[in-house]
Amino acid sequence: MAKKTSNIIALAGKKRSGKSTASKHVMALLEKDGLKAIRLGFADPIKSEVAKIFGTYKEADKATLRPVYQSVAESMKIMHGRDFWLKQLAEAWNHYRDHGYNALVIDDMRFAYEQVWVSGLEGQIWKIVRETGLKDDHISETQVGAIKADHLIVNNGSEEEFLAEVTNTYYIK
Repeated sequence: MAKKTSNIIALAGKKRSGKSTASKHVMALLEKDGLKAIRLGFADPIKSEVAKIFGTYKEADKATLRPVYQSVAESMKIMHGRDFWLKQLAEAWNHYRDHGYNALVIDDMRFAYEQVWVSGLEGQIWKIVRETGLKDDHISETQVGAIKADHLIVNNGSEEEFLAEVTNTYYIK
């Protein structure tokens, strides 16, 4: 098998599509290939700011805090520009690259302008599609469809089948 062509992989998809599960698997594949990988998310600094008010993030609180994250994210974009969170991630990535990291997995791409930035770095965009039955009209969910992906992964089977698809996508035939 030939190896994937980029050390930057951004995972796009709606909530509960499998981005976090895929991210953990891709991280393991990168590390297995001898790369020093870091997972970063556009929402990481949002979660850090919200944690100052609500306490440390717990997976069990995700649904309750999602509207808070969305409000903070959109408010900061209105006040400081739509690429405010993108600049935060870029700064973090530059820091990690300066400290020897050579692979990046972004596990929460939601907007086309984030795709443009990743593509400009010759990164790959993988879109994960899953029928969850969940409806969410927030812009962070509705804009995912505008993202043009290098690879499309359908996640409607078992976790084992999904991870096999992620592995197959990682290795380009």
